Amino acid sequence: MHLFLSILGIFLSALLLYFNARENKSTIYLGVLFLTAGVYSFTHYALFNSKSITLTAAVLVNSGFVPLLSGPVLYLYIRSVLEDDPHLKKYDAWHLLPVLLFLAVASPFLLSSWAFKKEVAGEFISALNNRNYLNIAFLGNRWLAYIVFVFSKVMVLAYVVWSAGLLYSFQKHKKGEKVFIRQRSTIQWIKAFLCIMIIFVTGHILFMLKIFVFGNLRGFATYNNLQYFLSLGPVAILVLTFLSPGILYGLPRTPSNKGGNDIPEKSSGEEIAEEKLTQVQLEAGYLRSIGREADACMEKFQPYTNPSFNLAEFAVLLRIPVHHLSYYFREEEKQSFTDYRNEWRVRHAKKLILEGKSGEMTLEAIGMLSGFPNRDSFRTAFQRVEGVTPAVFMKRSASNP
Repeated sequence: MHLFLSILGIFLSALLLYFNARENKSTIYLGVLFLTAGVYSFTHYALFNSKSITLTAAVLVNSGFVPLLSGPVLYLYIRSVLEDDPHLKKYDAWHLLPVLLFLAVASPFLLSSWAFKKEVAGEFISALNNRNYLNIAFLGNRWLAYIVFVFSKVMVLAYVVWSAGLLYSFQKHKKGEKVFIRQRSTIQWIKAFLCIMIIFVTGHILFMLKIFVFGNLRGFATYNNLQYFLSLGPVAILVLTFLSPGILYGLPRTPSNKGGNDIPEKSSGEEIAEEKLTQVQLEAGYLRSIGREADACMEKFQPYTNPSFNLAEFAVLLRIPVHHLSYYFREEEKQSFTDYRNEWRVRHAKKLILEGKSGEMTLEAIGMLSGFPNRDSFRTAFQRVEGVTPAVFMKRSASNP
């Protein structure tokens, strides 16, 4: 079960990064956070369950820096969502200081030979139920044990509290422009996410303190049951992101009047209703303008004829944030950008066929001129849009000039 949860977490994290990182850079931090949680969980499986010398040697101390990355990427994710800006700042480099500290302390073991690591791993496994096995595992370096098992969790908890402070400040001061009404659920997601993180990280810390402060090293014998429970947290949150994909796209902002139209901290029911109505109208107008600009760009520049044309390039052409554009297609048009792009390609292909180009070139060539990378994708998209294949459409157009 433990191994399954670890691998599932790593696999879903990879999917999250692959399918969402291009549309919203903030999900890179979220994906890395889940990835570190999966690797951390797998590390504990390898150490305390696998009984494999090779696996133990591979993760023993070597992966100790992974949990030290969890706190920073959690903070960067929350900040990037609330500020609607995923870019790193120069001063963000200091978040790597704990990692550098760990590498400095662990360097004697990290730079040792593979044969030596396997030897230590063998001693670790044989002494797993011995009170002195931590000394074996960390070459007598007690501080290294504290960094790996205690300090890393305390640091993550500190980052969770820091992130909660960012959320509190965001809600109290209404920083930035107003967010889309339908994206307010992202705030609730962040609250639930931080609460779950506090519960599970605090559970880790209390358990580790019991072991180190009270010297109950045999408490690791019960660690497996606790680990099963603690592993459910990150995996449950990760599954939630796939069940509610809207939370992956941050808090896209609607253009607002900078002259002081912020929502008042204390408003009557009528003022709140009027403010909400105004924002809904603003959002609707903004989304309609995105649609008009998107269609005008496709009509004038025909970027869809480039087989590699994608959403990120379209956002650059329109000078609209890519996650705004993604939000428009998902919430307003109820279709993917791929379907939208293919509709324009099919429209272009139909125009070429009706102009008689099918008598001068093959249908495959017409599809490629319209932006389709190959014959199969052209045929599939054309049939989905028109209900018939390109060949049938060509015959019908020839018989009905």
